[in-house]
Amino acid sequence: MFPKLAVILVLSAVIAATLLHLRQQRLLLMNQMADFQQQMDDNREQTWDLQVRIHQRLTPDQLREAIARRQLDLAPMVPLDPNAALLAEAPYDVSRP
Repeated sequence: MFPKLAVILVLSAVIAATLLHLRQQRLLLMNQMADFQQQMDDNREQTWDLQVRIHQRLTPDQLREAIARRQLDLAPMVPLDPNAALLAEAPYDVSRP
């Protein structure tokens, strides 16, 4: 009887330690994800600030001249239809609620 109880206690302790380790790993990963999200937000904000500074210092004519001077082959950006990809991939009719 005692050996069975000892085995059960040891196995319970091992399972508990494993669960605690997995929980700690999950918390660390969540913290890393939050740090990466903050870093992405900071980079996005920095990009927006740079875009505003460029806009304040550069007129459209100056921009065209700079593009022509460097002989860049740029095309205008066209916004994509956000529903186009969803409609193409949807196995059902997404227009109905």
